[in-house]
Order: sequence, then structure tokens, then C-alpha cells
Amino acid sequence: MKAKKMVSLLVLGASMFMVLPVWANEPTVENKIDITELTCKELMRGNDSDREIGLAFYHGFLAGKKNNQTLDLHAAFLLTDSVKDYCLSNPTATVMDAFTKSLK
Repeated sequence: MKAKKMVSLLVLGASMFMVLPVWANEPTVENKIDITELTCKELMRGNDSDREIGLAFYHGFLAGKKNNQTLDLHAAFLLTDSVKDYCLSNPTATVMDAFTKSLK
């Protein structure tokens, strides 16, 4: 069980370090990102890699909050598609809201 938890923490940590540089170089965004305030527009304006890394971070963040140490790839892909659709229709919404609404 400890090995699974370690892998989950490593994935989450790696996601954090990969997503932060994405927005750190943007002139309109500070070097610190409050993930509860990041808007769909801000996430979606990145290139495909940046967007996927950002979405992976949110998946890891929410899994960590639930102490979920498993990854259902099919469910994750469906949720990602739902979040992208929501964000495209609601660019001023936060990404956190997009995940919350898409999980219902």
C-alpha cells in the first residue's frame, strides 16, 4: 500500500512542477497560481501540452483530496473531455468549477 501512495505522490508532485512553468512565463500571470481561481480561458489558451499538463494536475489534486490512490483511465478521459467542453462554453468559470460541475 505504501508503494501505491508513493507513486500517487510522485505523480502529483511531477504534475505540479510541470504545470507551474506553463503559466510562469506568461506576462499577465504571476509566478504563483491559486488553482481555485484559474479560469477556463487561462487554461484553454495554452498549447495542447500545457493544457493536458494542467488538467492532469487537477486530476491529481482532486484525487489527493479524496485520498484516492487509483486511476481509472477511462473515467479520467471522460472527465477531461467533459471539463474541456464545459470550459469552452464557460471561459470565465474557474477550472475548479469545471471539474466540480463535470463530476456531477
